[in-house]
Amino acid sequence: MNNTKIEWCDVTINPVIGCTHGCPYCYAKRMNDRFGWIDDWSTPQFFPNQLMKLKDSKEPKNIFMNSMSDIADWQGAPFISLLSKIECHPKHNYLFLTKRPEELNVDASAMLYMLNHNYPSHKLWFGVTVTNTNETRRMDVLYQKTMYINEVNRFISIEPMLDRISFLPLKVGFHWIIIGAETGNRKGKVIPKKEWIDHIVHQANRANVPVFMKDSLISIVGEANMKREFPKRLRKV
Repeated sequence: MNNTKIEWCDVTINPVIGCTHGCPYCYAKRMNDRFGWIDDWSTPQFFPNQLMKLKDSKEPKNIFMNSMSDIADWQGAPFISLLSKIECHPKHNYLFLTKRPEELNVDASAMLYMLNHNYPSHKLWFGVTVTNTNETRRMDVLYQKTMYINEVNRFISIEPMLDRISFLPLKVGFHWIIIGAETGNRKGKVIPKKEWIDHIVHQANRANVPVFMKDSLISIVGEANMKREFPKRLRKV
């Protein structure tokens, strides 16, 4: 498993690389442009050997499974292959993220697999990226797409934060909020305002949902005001 600089997880594994959605701020594409893992970023590729990196360890790990893709592009084989590997290593937590929940396909075969294998679905975390208030509708879509998975966890990733975001009342079934600013030197880069961040924290506190702030916010809110909260199922010691 690969060590990572992503503060809210322990390691990353990327069985799929590439994304069909071209976000102008995409850090993953910038990394692929630098290292050349695949030739065409807009044509995601499945690397099944990456799943061999899943191993047992003394302590459970929080594993981000798609820092180099959007799970909306995971169709068929990648997801089924992953489910069988997770079943062999149920100690860890597995986190997935999408900007396009309407295209997420946790298909019937995957659901049937989980039902027939007494699956540890409480170890699965599905997250949705929200960058402005208009995108909060994605939360409802993700909930609908995953509501039939027993005990599944959901989270919201507000990164990059491009505007003041309001989503109260927060739908029951979301268990964590991650907040971060855009990184890199893109022309037109948005620097979040402290009041935007405070507004998110206020909403989260009212809904009793933990908040994790990424290092990119230190210069905006100050070290003393940084919140590094984890939900119980992901709690770090």
